Amino acid sequence: MRPLAVKAAIMHFGAGGFHRAHQARYLDGLMNEGEAHEWGLSGVGVLPHDLRTRGPVQLSALVVASWARYAEGTEEQGQPIEVVDRLKDRVMSAAGRRATDPLSFVRDRDLFGTVADDPRFTAAYLAALESLHRRGAGATVEAWVAGGYDSRA
Repeated sequence: MRPLAVKAAIMHFGAGGFHRAHQARYLDGLMNEGEAHEWGLSGVGVLPHDLRTRGPVQLSALVVASWARYAEGTEEQGQPIEVVDRLKDRVMSAAGRRATDPLSFVRDRDLFGTVADDPRFTAAYLAALESLHRRGAGATVEAWVAGGYDSRA
């Protein structure tokens, strides 16, 4: 199977992973039988350790920005949505401070470690969050997964 013929449709967050390894083995078997080419895996690191490897951070930043956008508690047309998260109060409070501190969401060191101190991550995170607000979730995710990361959002 040529890698270009496989479309990434499953994002697995975090490095390594017992589940991802088994899922990849199962999908590889299907793809070798000519099936499931639309279900390729894409691993996205979101931990400070992953940032130290100097690899691409755009998709990690997009994942975190998407969580922050969701935690704002409004959908794209401005209507309220129910935020279902065991950390609801904490993340909604952090997301609500975005106007005065654009990095407020990622400054929670218990959740994100020192990612707020990494300029590569914060530039990508701020661009992703701006794009989510300006272009919407669908257009942002589609563009970024296709490699259309734009630091100007």
